Amino acid sequence: MKSFFARLLVVFIFGLLPTVSLYLAADRLLEQQKQSRFEALTTSLRQQLVRTADASSASSFYFRLVESLLQQISGQDISLADKSQLITKAQEMCGAELAVYLFDEKGVLLPLPEYSPPNRFVVGKLWDVLAETPAYQSGDEQRQLKRIQILLGAEASAGVIKNHEGQLLSLKKKKAAGFFYWQRWSPQSLSGVAIIVFPLLRQQQILERLYGHVADNQLQLAFWSHESTDPLFSRGRRDDYNYLRGKVEKSSVEYLVEAGRIWLALNTATGVFLGSVPASGLHDYHGGGMLNLLLAIILTGLAIMLFNSSFDLRKVYLRTGSKLLALLLVAMAIPTAGLLLTGVTAISTHEKVLWSRLEKEKVTRLSAIEDDFAEEERGFGLHCDSLLRLVRDNYSLAGYAKQAEGMIASGQAIRVDLLALDGEPISVLSAGSWFEGLEKSIDAYGRYLIEKRLQQRAALEKITIKRKPDAVLNDAFASSDFGFAQITESPGQVHNVRFGMNELLWYWNMVDVPGHPAAILSMFQAKNIARENYLRKVLKQSEGGGEAFAVFNSNKQSWLDKLSGETAQRDELMRAAVLTDKPELRMISSNKQRWLALAYPGKVLAPYCLMTLTDERVVRARVEALYRLLAVGVIVILAVALLIAKMLTEAFLKPVMELDRGMMLVQQRDPAAKVNIDAGDEFGELGQAFNQMVDEFNEMQLARSVQEALFPQEKLEIPGFDTAMFNLPATDLGGDYCDHIRLDARRCLFLIGDVSGHGTPAALCMAMVKAAVFKACRDGVDFLELPGKISALLLRTLSRKRMMTMLFMLLDTTDSTLHVLNAGHNWPIIIRGDGSTEEIELCGMPLGVRESKRKPEHRVLQLKPGDTLFSYTDALIECQSPDGAVYGHDNLYVELSRVAGQSPAAIVSRMKTVWSAFLGGGVQEDDLTMLVISNITKETTDAA
Repeated sequence: MKSFFARLLVVFIFGLLPTVSLYLAADRLLEQQKQSRFEALTTSLRQQLVRTADASSASSFYFRLVESLLQQISGQDISLADKSQLITKAQEMCGAELAVYLFDEKGVLLPLPEYSPPNRFVVGKLWDVLAETPAYQSGDEQRQLKRIQILLGAEASAGVIKNHEGQLLSLKKKKAAGFFYWQRWSPQSLSGVAIIVFPLLRQQQILERLYGHVADNQLQLAFWSHESTDPLFSRGRRDDYNYLRGKVEKSSVEYLVEAGRIWLALNTATGVFLGSVPASGLHDYHGGGMLNLLLAIILTGLAIMLFNSSFDLRKVYLRTGSKLLALLLVAMAIPTAGLLLTGVTAISTHEKVLWSRLEKEKVTRLSAIEDDFAEEERGFGLHCDSLLRLVRDNYSLAGYAKQAEGMIASGQAIRVDLLALDGEPISVLSAGSWFEGLEKSIDAYGRYLIEKRLQQRAALEKITIKRKPDAVLNDAFASSDFGFAQITESPGQVHNVRFGMNELLWYWNMVDVPGHPAAILSMFQAKNIARENYLRKVLKQSEGGGEAFAVFNSNKQSWLDKLSGETAQRDELMRAAVLTDKPELRMISSNKQRWLALAYPGKVLAPYCLMTLTDERVVRARVEALYRLLAVGVIVILAVALLIAKMLTEAFLKPVMELDRGMMLVQQRDPAAKVNIDAGDEFGELGQAFNQMVDEFNEMQLARSVQEALFPQEKLEIPGFDTAMFNLPATDLGGDYCDHIRLDARRCLFLIGDVSGHGTPAALCMAMVKAAVFKACRDGVDFLELPGKISALLLRTLSRKRMMTMLFMLLDTTDSTLHVLNAGHNWPIIIRGDGSTEEIELCGMPLGVRESKRKPEHRVLQLKPGDTLFSYTDALIECQSPDGAVYGHDNLYVELSRVAGQSPAAIVSRMKTVWSAFLGGGVQEDDLTMLVISNITKETTDAA
């Protein structure tokens, strides 16, 4: 059993613990790989859904269609017939609602064979205005306004369309949506193309055209509009799309693993997309299986080693120092490995936190950029106030015109009107075609403002408005339904207004100075121009920083600045942000460098969207620094642990090695077998006891004499009691111990013990115990604490290499009581005067096995006159006859009953004779020791 527990300890420390630690580490790595594959798969699926949603949105679908068509038909070597065929193919893709108009170098509509688009006359007139062909006449914008609005919708005007060259212009006509696109082949050319799409395909129709006939067994797809309850489009034969969508939307995460597939929902402004791909490759059954198989093989080997009795640790010779060092290293290596694994996990988590924190910082910064656009509105108001002060305080038409023209030229305004008190314009300065078709309304509102806000001044100066007000428009200006009433009551403020398709900043104020030539100052700025000017300023300010900043125009599907490197990934990310209407974060590659790109959909700045590109090395450097710090920390910990283990091993083993050296010298009968242990602990005391024992050996000169000298040389004279001791070692030096110590006049301590093993180690152990007992008695150690002291010393010194059984007996002559403690020794036997025997059943843990915090079991015996206590070592009952029979307890009891009433010396002599006869000349296997105590008084004193 002892050998089994020894093997169990070795297998557990040097086999099971390292194996389980490595298994857990490898399993953690496999789990991280699985998580990485899962994240890559969900990211890929989301990108597929984003691309699908983007491709199926009306603006992207028609923009790409128009872009592709223009690339094909703009070539110089393409014939008119080929152009006609290309247009027909485009119509097949999006329906017959697509109308394409081509114009030659003179701005004349180019006829195409077998293709004749509708409304050619109106579109031709519109092209004359847009390209300013020779057929264009001033005022055509107003003259053709009704026809253009009938064709393109009530909000359309030639001036607005003229400012959106190269863009898909959204149109509304009879609640139907459409697009208009026009572009000249070169800036100064009269040739070009105009495209009208009315009405647009629904998104599910676009999906059907793009993906309905594409065979893709990997991607399953479904689409719902926000108003529909069932999928409007689906690919893949499933009837549970609604159920799966519900589960995904109720899930705490954005994905769902169901039926061997990963499902993910994407919510866009137009509807919800649900997609899935097979969840293949997520489970590394091969790697996990191999790891489990390897663990099973190692555990099987450890189990075989544990239960194989032929594996004897005593045959595996390792010095105590090597064993202790190995034990310490294993004990330190496992926590260090755990620290390393925990550190790697913590750094990985910290890296995600850094990316998340960086994302929040960038979102906050981009939100601040949008919020700061309000400063541009205030800046426009400040410029207007400055011009107003010039008009009021230091007016001259030339000075006014110079400052107003400067504002228009610098992009600070698109129109500046100055009206006289009679309602007639003093100066009208404008840029572009923003107000073509709206002149009448702007002029009427100026006269309305004079009538409402400068009535007193006009009366004082006796000036009347020359032209008769428009009653219909005045009713609209006075109504709160159109917003003019609020503007009328708020002079000197910047108002956000919309005229037709124009988003404008509008400022107006009165010149309420009697006799002044001017009455009303009105200024306009296009919000898109204000946005672009503001963003260009932001772009310029961000140059040279540690990150890149970019602006995307979702109407033109182009970047405001010219970006270097590959832009496909940036385009895709930006379109994803526009589709989902929320920030999108992704790692992209550009210019052989990796960037963390954050796309931010514009709200205040729409149609402009923002993007920041942060060098991956900003975070990667910090993470790598943490990994380096962890590596250095682990190396330092291992080095310090190794040093400490070495120091502890040497500090612990130095006295043990010194004792071992002394023991070897004793075995060699060297009279100089002394040890030098300069320690103020038990090792020092043990060294002193050992040296004392060596001195006795040197004095006795013979190992046998030394052994005998350790036993009492004289009989202890105790009034009323008689004792006898006998010891017969199996070899020159035995491991049995028998002793008596007079503690005081009335108490005597008797001890009998058996050290495991034979020879010098057992004898030295016995000698060490004898020295420890003497020291304990000299120090006045309590009787009940004596076994614990001896056991602790053996345990610390011999590390369970030796154990010892011992019977402690304290005789008190005042009341003839015998206090007994048993440390795993054979039970003593009381021989009564009438010949009966009684075995004293008293259990206890052998010395040197383990430390025990509990007090040992204690018995108090009454030795009556004529009673004899007989104690012995196991050689008495375990001796074997020549035929292999064991003497045993039964023969012992019979023989002891025969010697009742005899003196202790006679009892010892009789038992020695019987034992020798039973042995029959065989080999004595173990040391034989007997201790007999008899009460020879006539009367017995009552026990206290």
